[in-house]
Amino acid sequence: MKLVEWNEVLLSDLRSRGRPERRLYLYVDRETLAEAGALDQQEAFDDFCQAFRDARGSRPFALGASAAARWAGRGFDGEPPFVADLAMTVLAVTEEPIGAPHGVYRTQNSLLGRPAEAEAPAGYGDDVPTMWQVWNRWLEGAGSALGRSSAKTHHVWRWQGWARSQGLVRHRDRLVIEQFVQECGGGTGAIDVKDLVVWMRYRGAVCAELLSRVEHDEAALEVVQDVVDDEVARWRREGPRESRQRTARGLLLYDDWSEELCGVVHADVALVGQVVSVGHGESLTVDEYTPTVRVAVNGAPSAWLHAGMEHALTPKRSVMFGGGSVFVFHDEPELEGRVQTQAASHHVPHHVLVHDSRRRDVEQALRAGGSTATSRPVFDGWSWFDDVVLPREAPLLRALGLSATMPPVAESLSLVGGMRLGRAHQYLCGHEPDVALPSSDARVVVDGTGVAPTHEAPPRVRLAEIGLAPGDHAVEDPKSRLTFRTLAFVRQHAEHEPVLRPGRHDSGDTWTFADARHGPGEGPGLAGARAIGIDVREPVLLHRPGSEYLVLTEDGSVQQVQPLRPRWLGRQGLEPQGLDVDGLASRMEGAAVALARSPRTGAVVAARCGAVRHVEGAVQHVPRPDLVAALISGPEWKWAGEQADDLARKLLSRALRWNAPASKSKPPTSAPQVAQRPGVAEGTLDNPFDEVLIWLSERESASATREDFMRSWVWVCEKLGRHDIASDWRRSLQTLADLGHVEQDFSRGRVFAAPAAAVALPEANGLFCLAGARPARLIERLDDPDDTDPVVADGVAVTSLEMRTAVDSRGRATAPTAVYMEMEPRHATLVRAAYERLGVVLHGCTGRWLIDTMPSLDRRVKSGQHFSHPPGADAHIYAAVQGEWRWIRTYDIDRKGMYRFRQGHRSVFAWRSQPGGQLVEVEPAAGRWLARRSLARVTLVHEHFADRLLVAEDLPLPATLRRALVLRSGMPGYDVRCRLPSGGAEVHMRAYENVNAAVAQQVAHILGAELRSEYDQVKDIDV
Repeated sequence: MKLVEWNEVLLSDLRSRGRPERRLYLYVDRETLAEAGALDQQEAFDDFCQAFRDARGSRPFALGASAAARWAGRGFDGEPPFVADLAMTVLAVTEEPIGAPHGVYRTQNSLLGRPAEAEAPAGYGDDVPTMWQVWNRWLEGAGSALGRSSAKTHHVWRWQGWARSQGLVRHRDRLVIEQFVQECGGGTGAIDVKDLVVWMRYRGAVCAELLSRVEHDEAALEVVQDVVDDEVARWRREGPRESRQRTARGLLLYDDWSEELCGVVHADVALVGQVVSVGHGESLTVDEYTPTVRVAVNGAPSAWLHAGMEHALTPKRSVMFGGGSVFVFHDEPELEGRVQTQAASHHVPHHVLVHDSRRRDVEQALRAGGSTATSRPVFDGWSWFDDVVLPREAPLLRALGLSATMPPVAESLSLVGGMRLGRAHQYLCGHEPDVALPSSDARVVVDGTGVAPTHEAPPRVRLAEIGLAPGDHAVEDPKSRLTFRTLAFVRQHAEHEPVLRPGRHDSGDTWTFADARHGPGEGPGLAGARAIGIDVREPVLLHRPGSEYLVLTEDGSVQQVQPLRPRWLGRQGLEPQGLDVDGLASRMEGAAVALARSPRTGAVVAARCGAVRHVEGAVQHVPRPDLVAALISGPEWKWAGEQADDLARKLLSRALRWNAPASKSKPPTSAPQVAQRPGVAEGTLDNPFDEVLIWLSERESASATREDFMRSWVWVCEKLGRHDIASDWRRSLQTLADLGHVEQDFSRGRVFAAPAAAVALPEANGLFCLAGARPARLIERLDDPDDTDPVVADGVAVTSLEMRTAVDSRGRATAPTAVYMEMEPRHATLVRAAYERLGVVLHGCTGRWLIDTMPSLDRRVKSGQHFSHPPGADAHIYAAVQGEWRWIRTYDIDRKGMYRFRQGHRSVFAWRSQPGGQLVEVEPAAGRWLARRSLARVTLVHEHFADRLLVAEDLPLPATLRRALVLRSGMPGYDVRCRLPSGGAEVHMRAYENVNAAVAQQVAHILGAELRSEYDQVKDIDV
């Protein structure tokens, strides 16, 4: 081509990528020439250089400068005739330097076909600046549609500085800079180019070329700073740029179950209908219901993560995964894992994956930001910093590529966080949002009163600390005004949406339950702590403080007994005064009728002992034949529950025939006092579990998405200073579900407040525990005998409430407040009516019933859902590798074991009990028990005299069994680090209270585990 033709194609290339609101860089290299001229790179380079030499003389840029001056004199009429001349000056910058690493003149002379001398070509100092100055004037006027001017000189390189300012940033370099700005977040303020330089050092080969060109070049850094500023401004206007590249950048996804790293791509419109490769020889057809595509990357992460891995989705489209030494992830409930973070966000826990070469730097930066996260190895040469929640900004974090872990800087006044009630800008009092400010010197007015922002970075006003009254409120600054409303409460009583774990009555008396679903909730099934459509026997209680407690046995004897004082009650600091008739009958052979007799009046309240399972341990009792006559001739008996006058007369007649001599009354000795355990505090505390449960119960439909729950949990933990658990939103959900407060519908990604119930606790002397929805006013009304509703007032007047909170070693809450209720059984009708007015149902012993009707794991497998073929792709098996249990990919799915299959973004777990046998769907925790016990004995430890069950910490119980055990005490399981009295190494266990020997045997039978009884106290090493 001739030079005039090169002028045309180069100008056409500029027009294709120019935008009026952005600086235009006339970047030219061999690749640019090839694309513009539609030639091979070397061919294009040679053709352009030869065309320039043929058209220009000994003063190579004189004709271009003259043409530029004449064109400017004509008022920039027509197209600029000297673009090819400008391109030649830039090409000298982008070519490999000759001699000095930053030299330009040797390279320029070589391109012009002259000796490569370190001197400017003839006339360069006059002609080149003239052309660039004319070019800038045109862009600032008639050519502004192409872009804003960017060419400039430098105080050191006054002549060559013009070309150097253009030859630094190519299109792929802009994508690198865009990625950096994107990681910093759209709300980020000014970004220093030095942060970009440090960031590129952590990105390995991906950024090595650009880094080498600019890192030690002050003039280059000035140019790149302009580009960074330009990209920040563009980001604020437009957000992320749509990639037009054949190779786009994908995201990393860490699978929490398999502990594997893969890629994920957001499916855009262009992918719909396409068959895409998802790795390992598998493909997927993308439809409009496919939000993301998960891609399996070949090889261990240590082999490709640092350098990056390109994967061909389709023949015309590829994605790049990885490429760097530091990556930020966040929890993504919909994808069942951690996904690479694209931009900063409020109240989201993050995780940092870092190469070991940068681990110390990252750790220091996180410490500076207020994080206490510690590293743990994950892949060869890589480590995780888990659960990073930063309360403040640290400058080094941005340079390290960790901007996404910091709260974004607001561009204007905005409300962030808080615990929204579902409707726009409505919050509970005390749960108001924070006001994010664009700068620390912003003037903020709340309801007409000036408020000083916090000194943290980024600055904010914490409205929850102001103590706003219920009503409408306004937050203002000179540029904007925000309004919101606060409410003291929404509901006067507990409400819930229908949500149910459907139950199936198997052969015999066993029940199995499916996952929770939102919808019709008539039952049969389980919802929180309530059995819906299933009759659960309520406990039989006697509650007569000051009475003598007696038992009529089937052989006609009269025995005085000491009310049971289970040790677990003492460890909770509880002293209920009732007599658990079922508990008494289970420990006293032949017990038929229990009596509470007033020594002063002789009045008797009686209860018939039911048919209950016998347990180990005897009740202290002494014969009382001296009371037989008084029982026969005294006042008429009142009955708690079923009347049994005929049975009582029959037993008393037998007692008369005993003709035993009267003995002096000698009551049984009282049980020794048990000290309250350190992990329980009386009353209530600042408690994020309570606050998030109240928030969920007050919301519209008493439900929230899992993501909303996550953000609310993080926010309330930050408000209360509980940064130690701010990222444990999944564990908090599990704790609330175990206690019967919530149900999770994973198919919809929602969390529902469960139906409110006062659930009877077994072996608890008449205690009930409150479970399910708990709006703000509920506890107040349950403890207010002066309630405006007389039905409520009459019922709560004959009850008493006790509050206990599970705490850690520093006295901080680890679960919602346990609310225990005690009542006199003769007032049960009053209490039932009052509680129903408040949306609470009096309920039987769910904990006892669940265990009594729970099938063994083996029986559950036999009756479970069978798969005729694998229920998904990407099979993994749970196996022991060098003594460590983990998920490994497998292509042999015919062997015995527990499998995990991927079905879209959902995981399906299945158990094969023998090679070639049928696959049966299982709960993940149940499958782990099946897998582990298939190779070795699995042992449970029962602390006999403490009625405490210890389970290996790394082997969680199946969800329904865990809920059953928790609903025996109203407290979640807790961690114990101990050495067992019978010997052995230190062990980490999960402890469950109120588990007697009989129940422990039932649990062992359900799990197919061995039971080891310890008759000496198991001491916690940490106490």
